[in-house]
Amino acid sequence: MKKALAPVATLLIGVSILLTGQGLQGTLLPVRAVLEEFSTLSIAIMGAAYFFGFTLGCIKGGELVKRVGHVRVFLAMTSLASAVPLLHGMVLDPIT
Repeated sequence: MKKALAPVATLLIGVSILLTGQGLQGTLLPVRAVLEEFSTLSIAIMGAAYFFGFTLGCIKGGELVKRVGHVRVFLAMTSLASAVPLLHGMVLDPIT
């Protein structure tokens, strides 16, 4: 069993850290939007846009993996998922 999990242990740990961060971001974004006095509709649209992007990524992710490989897609998507929360902190606009 250890031989089967050892090659993917780093990947599983990375995904668990990423998902934990995304879960915390999903809580922080609406709280920060309320503090910045965004409208309720814009907060709802932000929450819906996250899940729309998640769904779109699930649909198009397979094509990307076929085209460039799973390692490059994982690297690009985790980099994007790490950079976007930093933009949320710097740019206080409902559209971003």
